[in-house]
Amino acid sequence: MLNQFCDRMPDVRNAIAIGEWTPAILDHALECELCRELWIADYFHEQARPEAWKPMTLNPDAMWWKAQLQENRRRAGRATTTILAAQIFALLAGVVALFKVTALLLLNTDDQLLRSHSPFVAVLEGFTTILFALFLAIHAPRIGRWVRRSLAKLASSRV
Repeated sequence: MLNQFCDRMPDVRNAIAIGEWTPAILDHALECELCRELWIADYFHEQARPEAWKPMTLNPDAMWWKAQLQENRRRAGRATTTILAAQIFALLAGVVALFKVTALLLLNTDDQLLRSHSPFVAVLEGFTTILFALFLAIHAPRIGRWVRRSLAKLASSRV
C-alpha cells in the first residue's frame, strides 16, 4: 500500500485553514504528490468563493459573437446532415448500379453482353466504379480503423 501521509501534511493543512501560505510550505505543497492534491483542492475552493461569481455586464460585442457562434453551429449541423444524405444516396446508387451490372452479366447466358461491350454496361460499370471510389475515399479512415481493431482483436485472441 502506498504511503498516504506526509510529515509536512499538518503544516499544509494549517496553511489551508489559516489561508496564509509561507514560501517553504507552498514549495513543499507543489513538490509533494500528497500535499499537491490538498493545495489544488484549496485553490479550487478559493476560486469558488461567492465573490468570484460576480454578474457580468452585458457587452453587445460578446452577445453578437455568441449569436454568430450559435448560427455557425446550426449551419454546420445542416451541412453535416446534407453530406450524410449525399453519402447514403451515393452508397445506395452504387449498390443499385452494381446490382444492375451483376444481373446483366449473370443472367445473360450467351455471353453476348460480355463480347459486345455494350455502351450501357460500360456506363454502368464506370458509374459503379466512381460511386464506390467516392464512398471508399470518404470512409477509408473509418474502414482502416475498423480493420486495425479487428486484426488487433484477432491477434490478442490467439495469444
